[in-house]
Amino acid sequence: MPSIKYKMTEKLFFHTVKSIMGDSRMAFVDYVFSMAKKRKLEVPSARWQAGYKYEESEEGETTLIKIASKQSQREAAILYLTGDGLFQPPALADFELCGDLADHTGRDVWLLSYPLIPTAGPAAIMEAVLTAYQQASDQYGPGKVAVMGLSSGCLAGLGICFEMLAAGKKDMLPPLLLLQSPPLRIPPSEDQMEVMRGMEDRDCVFPADYYSWLSLIADYTGHEYLIRPLDMDMKEFPKIYAFFGEYETACAYADELEEKCAADGVKLTAEIGKQMMHNWCLLGNTPEARSLRRRFYDILTYPV
Repeated sequence: MPSIKYKMTEKLFFHTVKSIMGDSRMAFVDYVFSMAKKRKLEVPSARWQAGYKYEESEEGETTLIKIASKQSQREAAILYLTGDGLFQPPALADFELCGDLADHTGRDVWLLSYPLIPTAGPAAIMEAVLTAYQQASDQYGPGKVAVMGLSSGCLAGLGICFEMLAAGKKDMLPPLLLLQSPPLRIPPSEDQMEVMRGMEDRDCVFPADYYSWLSLIADYTGHEYLIRPLDMDMKEFPKIYAFFGEYETACAYADELEEKCAADGVKLTAEIGKQMMHNWCLLGNTPEARSLRRRFYDILTYPV
């Protein structure tokens, strides 16, 4: 049974977050383009930053934030990729989670704010992601940069692996992929849409059509892995840890992920959080998020 804090947040999201997305594809597209005019990266207070080894660097539309605990030995890192449909920058909740990861894993966390749709396209997004991953790999060494993605950020994380293998750089693959609430087929298949429509009343974040609407806001030609990664060859991928909420429509992708990983010989640990929403790891004030984060700490403290 979810905690009172969790249920209160869920109720709030039904009346705020979900309604913002609109009730039609044109309303959603209008929302995305209107957000492009006013979005900006909001960073935590100086007091919060002072609790860590904190660095920011900017290049064009990309901001890279490095967060490390004061006790960090700088032996390994986590590249953290936010989602929000690739059209919103990281939120304060992302910073809070990254601070937790740094504190509890001893790894340095690289939080990337990449160029955003619709003003930037998938090519610019992946260029920023690959550049950050390469820089981290150069600093810490091959096999010492785990990749963690939330929502659409999972697709960029998978994209790193596709790009490394396409370039013949198997030795540059991350040691693991940690994926929270990955939207693995945009738009969903007919069977997946049927499942999503059946659970729409339980999803407090997205309408059932959200993952169909995402295909309308950018041209993914040449970067199809950002919308259909399970159609690609995933042989030789590192181990994947995937987490879905039972009450999020993205849970409809879980079966296809398991089938694909079995077919391509990819090691997979997939877990479904009972009665949980999309990206519930970000609800840091709830017991449910803290419990999931403990799983993350265990996974991300792999031997180096």
